[in-house]
Amino acid sequence: MNFETVPLFDKQFKKLAKKYSLIKNDVEELIINFDELHQQATPIKSDLYKVRLANSNKNKGKRAGYRVYYYVKIEETVYLLTIYDKSEIEMIDEKILTECIKDIKS
Repeated sequence: MNFETVPLFDKQFKKLAKKYSLIKNDVEELIINFDELHQQATPIKSDLYKVRLANSNKNKGKRAGYRVYYYVKIEETVYLLTIYDKSEIEMIDEKILTECIKDIKS
């Protein structure tokens, strides 16, 4: 399985990395344990999922951690669309996710 990021994810990741030094390890855990975490993910739309990810800097578990939205294309490539801290943003606007997917498909 291949993993790619979109510009929105990169921007949000960079911003969060300034605040949370262990975010890179947390996202690597998502990639390493993807099959297991994918089973726990919440389906949003066709091939679009949201997964809860623990924030190692907070030591509070998945509930108070990050939310990562990703898009699976033809079961070969996983596109990480967005990441945010649950304590800073309650939910992401679905229009943003739709726009990211549209860019991937074109």
